[in-house]
Amino acid sequence: MQDCKSLALRILDALSYGLKLEEKNYLSSLHKSILGPHNHSSLRYLYYPPISGKLKKGQIRLLEHTDYGCMTLLFQDSVGGLQIKSRDGTYIDACPIENSVLINVADLLQYWTHGDLKSTPHRILVPDDPLKRSAQRQSIAFFVHPNENLFVSNTLFKRDVSDTMTLRNFTKQQLENMTVGEYVTGQFSRTYA
Repeated sequence: MQDCKSLALRILDALSYGLKLEEKNYLSSLHKSILGPHNHSSLRYLYYPPISGKLKKGQIRLLEHTDYGCMTLLFQDSVGGLQIKSRDGTYIDACPIENSVLINVADLLQYWTHGDLKSTPHRILVPDDPLKRSAQRQSIAFFVHPNENLFVSNTLFKRDVSDTMTLRNFTKQQLENMTVGEYVTGQFSRTYA
């Protein structure tokens, strides 16, 4: 998990640089407590059992969604099935590449960058290939969340994103004084209720 944390912080520093933020470690400074008691970042093993029997082509295994925090680091096996929604609304297979990490921008990072970085809608399909369908699908996701005591209304750029941007399931008024911890807990409550 420490390796995932180190990689996440390096990526956040690279994003700070790419976004031309004054502080080159600004984004990583918002994530200092990753793996600590005041942070919701987590490493999860995702398991999908083998599937037998007839299914229609394009059967969805996990519905379209976006992730809540800042980003997700995804380590896939060779089975595949992950699809990313493109800007034109079509889905593109995110084919596994050996020894690589897929990075999904998540909702908070989209909100904080005023949409300059897009939260990536994605889903999982059952593979059409019978051999892949009969194999278990496994991946490891490292969900990267900022420190829980930060306010959601914090912005990377000195502009008020709340006038035009909001986060799924919350109003502008709710977000004004909400902490990241409250936001993530609220999203978990809605998802797992």
